[in-house]
Amino acid sequence: MSRIRGDVHELLPALLSPLLVRSLFGLQLFDDADVAAPPVVIYAFSLGGPLSVSALSLWEVRRLRTRYGMTLRSALGR
Repeated sequence: MSRIRGDVHELLPALLSPLLVRSLFGLQLFDDADVAAPPVVIYAFSLGGPLSVSALSLWEVRRLRTRYGMTLRSALGR
């Protein structure tokens, strides 16, 4: 009887989140802005999400590596 594993490696959310947020940012670049604001303000607010999610993800990967020894190689089973 095979065992079904529903476990997700701890690094997976930290690695996927920046990719998803950056892809949404890319889609937002080609969409018209819903507000009438200067382009500098629109791009500053648009970049806030991807930059903050990327910073938090890097911090989480570093924390998992230093405290628990989890690396991408261990996630891949190598």
